[in-house]
Amino acid sequence: MPKYTRTVEGHILNVSGYDTRTAPARIRLTDPFDQGNRGVTLGNVWHPHRGVYDANSAHFRRAMIW
Repeated sequence: MPKYTRTVEGHILNVSGYDTRTAPARIRLTDPFDQGNRGVTLGNVWHPHRGVYDANSAHFRRAMIW
C-alpha cells in the first residue's frame, strides 16, 4: 500500500467505495489513522485495488468482512 510508509499489521479499514472505471482500479478506504501526521492516510482516501488486495493477502488472517 504505497500511501503508508511502514507496515501496519492487523489494521482494520472500512471500504467506502470502489471504482473499476479507472486504470488501475481503485478502492476508497476510510481510515482514522493518520500515519506520520501527513494527512495522506487519514479519512476517505483512494488506494490502488492491487495494493489493498496484496496487503490483505499477505496478512496471516486474510480477513475481509462484507
